[in-house]
Amino acid sequence: MLAPFIADRLGMNHPICCRLLECADCGLRFSDLRLDPEEVDQLYGDYRGEDYYRIRHAREPWYTRNVNRGLGGDPQAIRGRQEHLVQILKREGRWGTIRSVLDFGGDRGQFIPAAIEGEKWVYDISSVEAEPGVKTCSRLQDLERNAFDLVMLCHVLEHAMDPMALVETSAARVAEGCLLYVEVPLERPRIDGVRGVPVMGAVPCMVLDLLSTVTRVMWGWLPPGTQLKVSEHVNFFDERSLRTAMERAGLRVISLEARSSNRLFGRSGTLHCLAEKPAEGQAANS
Repeated sequence: MLAPFIADRLGMNHPICCRLLECADCGLRFSDLRLDPEEVDQLYGDYRGEDYYRIRHAREPWYTRNVNRGLGGDPQAIRGRQEHLVQILKREGRWGTIRSVLDFGGDRGQFIPAAIEGEKWVYDISSVEAEPGVKTCSRLQDLERNAFDLVMLCHVLEHAMDPMALVETSAARVAEGCLLYVEVPLERPRIDGVRGVPVMGAVPCMVLDLLSTVTRVMWGWLPPGTQLKVSEHVNFFDERSLRTAMERAGLRVISLEARSSNRLFGRSGTLHCLAEKPAEGQAANS
């Protein structure tokens, strides 16, 4: 089912049921429920602002102000993500080549490594104020350059209504011979016996939602009788599906790894992918 807070934010009646599908070729799991562009703008405009928090907290009381502030704002998590990207660039011998960066859908640009010198941009539709030293825009046509040495696409693809189109749009902003860096959550819980959405009152539904969230996030498991809720994430990648997306966009995968970390809601995994846009006339798999 669609998360009730999203239905509330978009002015929909609920419950709204959907299906979780899996591609037999690449392994991507995805919801068959897709929002139109106007609904996406409505959902992510003033993202995690006061109205967003009020609506979500009413449906998910465990989504507190501390949680809302901590997502994308925890200094330790920000520093850790910056340092890990720097490690990957150094390991692959690309650290000294970065003179311009675009963080695509990157909130305030806080995940751009501070140690990178040169021009820094963030493209984001939520209209938040960018970090010092980072230029911001909410329309791609407002960028002052067409191509960058490094484009970051971090924790965005899982939200995208058309993830392949987003990969291609991001790749188009990568200069020849330069890099696209992607992060997506590794969310592949074992699903046992989930069947539809029971009709029940608001409080029992909330308790079931909490139980389902705990088992899914803490143990990577949805036991029989729990609820499979589609929230803001509608695409669920693994290594094979992420590699396939990069290669379909004409990119050469340099590094692809899974890494686990402690998060606000427990321990979770993340896929990290560094890919190169081949120079003209060079094959992506060369």
